[in-house]
Amino acid sequence: MLNNYWWYRLDDPEDTLGTSLNLTLTSPIAPGIYVFSGYSPVSGCKEDVFYKVKEPTTGIGVQILADPESVCPGEEVQLSFVQRRSVLDYNFEDSSFVNDFTIFENVEISSNCGSFEFNSLTFNGAPTRAIATDDVDASAGGFVEFLASVEQEACDSPDPEDVLYVDYSINAGANWVRLDSLSPNDFPSFKRFRALLPGAAETTATRFRVIQASGYIAGEDIWLIDELKVFVRASSIADSLRWTPSALLDDTTSLTPIGAPLDTTVFSVYFRDSAGCEYSDSIRITAPEPLPEAFDFDTTKCDNIPFTFSSISGGGTYEWKPSEGISNALAQTRNNFQHRIHSIHS
Repeated sequence: MLNNYWWYRLDDPEDTLGTSLNLTLTSPIAPGIYVFSGYSPVSGCKEDVFYKVKEPTTGIGVQILADPESVCPGEEVQLSFVQRRSVLDYNFEDSSFVNDFTIFENVEISSNCGSFEFNSLTFNGAPTRAIATDDVDASAGGFVEFLASVEQEACDSPDPEDVLYVDYSINAGANWVRLDSLSPNDFPSFKRFRALLPGAAETTATRFRVIQASGYIAGEDIWLIDELKVFVRASSIADSLRWTPSALLDDTTSLTPIGAPLDTTVFSVYFRDSAGCEYSDSIRITAPEPLPEAFDFDTTKCDNIPFTFSSISGGGTYEWKPSEGISNALAQTRNNFQHRIHSIHS
């Protein structure tokens, strides 16, 4: 048995929820990771037990939106959220859902070219690859989202012009309207795509299409998607709205606060709706540490003797100056002489 135990949410460790063996949460329970923590009477070390609480079966929850989701340290990020209800949710693990789609052409449920978990939807047929949902009631407004990536294994990657399009229709697919597009350069690995619905898409019979439309050859220029979801707005906010961590926000009770993370940070929101139900959500904003100094700038080297400059660590975009004599001024490591490094985006 642990000593001096307590409960808290993983995304808000400073807020103790209880100090008893049992923790009672009022239904509906805010989804998230709950932690039972304490100290071992034998070793004296802190030990944690994690419990994952899923979203209520009503499908109602809250989702934070951030623009952008990756910034440089100290840069601002616009935060907001919507209380939403799921009206469509597919993870493409098997073929049980296929009949729910009005279009399902030249795509395959597979992991041969990579996957998010076990299988993903692989856009690999010929000539046009597309899926389209049935109509959903989006009259309350909301958003569509899914995970997307170019191929990850031994398959053929899309060229820069091989864009994946997202459309909507309000007349049973007779006409399609462009909602957004995805560039292969932005999705080298699985990343969440999300698009808010415009007013014209807020109808009682709106359907959505993901399409790679061109004269494609089977097995070439492959995209992958997973976890296709459509959410619509639910009830309104009433009170008890707060954001954390407070030190990195301009207003912890605003609907749309500004965050300024100094490093990679988890922002969370908590509120109670007009029905008295409590909700929360969290989002991880990536802000990598600044690039360290690459080498001793006082080092003297003989003319025309190449040597290695390395950025040591970190990701992002690099630029070496002056660029004369360098075959690739944007490389992370480069052999040359009498040059300096300048990080233009960490």
